[in-house]
Amino acid sequence: MPTRAFPIMIIVGLLLLAAATSLFTVSEAQLAIRTEFGAIVGTHYAPGLHAKWPWDQVVTFDRRILSQTYNGETFLTNDNRGLVYKFEIEPSRKEVLLKGLDDIASTLQHAAAIAAYEKAHSQTATMYEPVDVKNY
Repeated sequence: MPTRAFPIMIIVGLLLLAAATSLFTVSEAQLAIRTEFGAIVGTHYAPGLHAKWPWDQVVTFDRRILSQTYNGETFLTNDNRGLVYKFEIEPSRKEVLLKGLDDIASTLQHAAAIAAYEKAHSQTATMYEPVDVKNY
């Protein structure tokens, strides 16, 4: 093997390694979170191939709801015994989680009731005179 080919092979190998550690894929059934030194730097990734820095880490999660019933979570203790932790989610919180609503979307579900309240109380609302800031 000629001595010129060895450095070229090393460079090509390093480039392939950098490319392999700088790409990640997200499937249609996954959500991805990219972190850089522990700080979240990206969360909105469409399905497909994406680039990242070699030192970034990507964690993927299943975006499908697999179950709506939770019988409890089992954790292993230091002596490998199972510890079952049961929990319940408040029904209103569960509805918000399952529908994927944020605070604004939750409020907009009550838009008709809010409009009716504002219409009924608009006559009795106290309006203050505007303050002239030039005199202060």
